[in-house]
Amino acid sequence: MEQAIRTPRTARPVTSASGRFVRLGTASMLTNPDGPFINLSRLNLAKYGKRPNLSKTLFEYIFHLENDVKNALELAALATEHAQFKDWWWKVQLGKCYYRLGLHREAEKQFRSALAHQEFVDTYLYLAKVYQRLDQPITALNVFKQGLDHFPAEVTLLTGIARIHEEMNNMISATEYYRKREVRTALSFGVNVI
Repeated sequence: MEQAIRTPRTARPVTSASGRFVRLGTASMLTNPDGPFINLSRLNLAKYGKRPNLSKTLFEYIFHLENDVKNALELAALATEHAQFKDWWWKVQLGKCYYRLGLHREAEKQFRSALAHQEFVDTYLYLAKVYQRLDQPITALNVFKQGLDHFPAEVTLLTGIARIHEEMNNMISATEYYRKREVRTALSFGVNVI
């Protein structure tokens, strides 16, 4: 059993007859078993940007696993263009890339544009994060409160407001929002709150 665990992925020898039938993904791993799963430098991102289902998965892989923000940004830009700038999901991904690159104003534009297409809790959280990075806590509070107008029972938005009040040393307001968060959490689990 230990031998089976220790053997590399290429334990089976590839002969000329079986080598023709090896899948493309497997063949790329045969050259270097410790190498990357996908060789990003050889990808044609323009081709994948036109395939919506595949491009989203590929973006997630590039952004989160490979941590290659520039290639992820390029793929997101191509996919957004292919979607004729109407897909809110790609706008959020562009905003995340811009945020990681330190381009906070561009990230703000993308998140605002995404909110114009689709109201989503995470987009409010990302936009408030941008304003916090820009050292604009009042604007971040306003974003959280706009989010609460659309999602009144959302605990993460209440937590964000409480944390900003806490950072501004406004402990009374912070405590008030932390209590609201606890009440909403308890109610979501069906606990009676006195």
